[in-house]
Amino acid sequence: MSLTIGTSMHGTKKQGSTNATMSTVRSTFEDQLALLQENSQVSEKHRQNWARPSVPNIDPEVDSIIFQQFEVDESIDYTSPTKSPMIRMFGITETGNSVLCDVKGFLPYFYVPAPIGFKNDDVTDFQSDLEFALQKEFNSHGRQLIVKVEINLKETIQGYHGNNKSPFIKPFDYCVRIIEAGNFKFKERHLGQATFESNIVYVLRYMIDCKVTGGNWIELPPKSYRIKQKSEQVSHCQIELVTRYDQFISHAPDGEWSKVAPVRILSFDIECAGRKGIFPEAKVDPVIQIANM
Repeated sequence: MSLTIGTSMHGTKKQGSTNATMSTVRSTFEDQLALLQENSQVSEKHRQNWARPSVPNIDPEVDSIIFQQFEVDESIDYTSPTKSPMIRMFGITETGNSVLCDVKGFLPYFYVPAPIGFKNDDVTDFQSDLEFALQKEFNSHGRQLIVKVEINLKETIQGYHGNNKSPFIKPFDYCVRIIEAGNFKFKERHLGQATFESNIVYVLRYMIDCKVTGGNWIELPPKSYRIKQKSEQVSHCQIELVTRYDQFISHAPDGEWSKVAPVRILSFDIECAGRKGIFPEAKVDPVIQIANM
């Protein structure tokens, strides 16, 4: 009887100990989940209440607008009869206002060596011939594609030419995509040799020619821009502007212009510093940060 009772009591104690352990583990895990949920709610509440500062009164006739651009992309100016390409710059002012700036007037172009004996008088015929070829290729329903054609003296870095410059034809067009087609047509119709700089994408060409670098500061002087009306706005940015590619100042990131605008989103890029020829292992190979903005 005593043995039976003792065994039963011992078994009960063991079971009680196990339940206590499981209860402790479960309680700790639940506490961690509750803490994570609480922190998440606090973070979400903080994010929702974090509004940008109000937009100050801006007079384009007397006020400059200065912002740090963080993204540059290409778009189409649908307000133009020719549906010209345009550049969009997104950024933040020094006071924290978000900006979208439409940059118009910058047209894509490329170069092709001028045939021997090609003169300025031949430019009109050349433009007409190229326009006809591209109209046939793109079926643009009569919409003009080639804006203008210039002749520039340039020097190719391929081979030795005694530092002598030769004439190059420089067509400007309304469509970013026709540059590759223009390259094809030149080769097909033997209007010249292979094109030059026709493989430079539109945004990169704009940044090179206008001296815009990644994340630099852009200044729009008075009378160089127009503020969009409410009905024209297409984004959630607080300030939407329109300017021309030759009207703004692009500051080099030196001295005063090496500062950073009060951004609200942290972006970073990480990679694994793995051993050569060995698949990375979490316990051995460190994760490194290669960019932070």
